[in-house]
Amino acid sequence: MTQRIEPVGPRTGTQPVSAPLLLTPVEREAERRRREQERKRRRAAPAPSEEPSEAPRQGSVLDIRG
Repeated sequence: MTQRIEPVGPRTGTQPVSAPLLLTPVEREAERRRREQERKRRRAAPAPSEEPSEAPRQGSVLDIRG
């Protein structure tokens, strides 16, 4: 079971959350497009590497001890 560490004293190094930023319709559309492109980039499969991976050696054993 994980123990929870309770803070001692007031928080330091934090700033209060500011009011939501109001964007113009043009800025809002640009932000939406940027997020959409980022989402597509993450979903896209990684490009195949140019070098083929090395084939396992005959009779070798993968050591997975940590």
